Amino acid sequence: MIRLAEPGDLPALMRLLRDFAAYEELSHELVADETALGAALFGAVPRLHALVATAAEDRDASLIGFAFWFYTFRSFSCRPNLFIEDIYVDPSCRGRGVGLAMFRALARIAGEQGCRKLEWMVLEDNAPARAFYARLGAANPLRWIPQELSGEALVALASQPTS
Repeated sequence: MIRLAEPGDLPALMRLLRDFAAYEELSHELVADETALGAALFGAVPRLHALVATAAEDRDASLIGFAFWFYTFRSFSCRPNLFIEDIYVDPSCRGRGVGLAMFRALARIAGEQGCRKLEWMVLEDNAPARAFYARLGAANPLRWIPQELSGEALVALASQPTS
């Protein structure tokens, strides 16, 4: 099940964030804690948004993944873009369509919010992620490789079911 994060998800989100930092070999950069993450997601002025993936259709099931995003803005189009800051699925749960379901849900949110495109970056040496993004139809330019879905690819992804 893919759903919006709730304050009760913070302990599990921090666990997954620590796992993600370790996976990316960036644990030394992780300074976030539950309080800071809670303020970013659920404070008076949220700076970050999150989807979570659960292991089952039960909204209280264990979290197995997350997607953090925020909005950017392009003055030439005078429209927002949805920028995916991080997306992570527990390695034991990969290959089950969880990442694809999260991207579909993000594409729908982007459409509902009038976004022109989805954007994100991926490390150059993250070959599995790059292959996954290529299958979505994403474009990829440099070392931190910007990714985006726009036009027909964004509409096609948004129109597919999340499960």
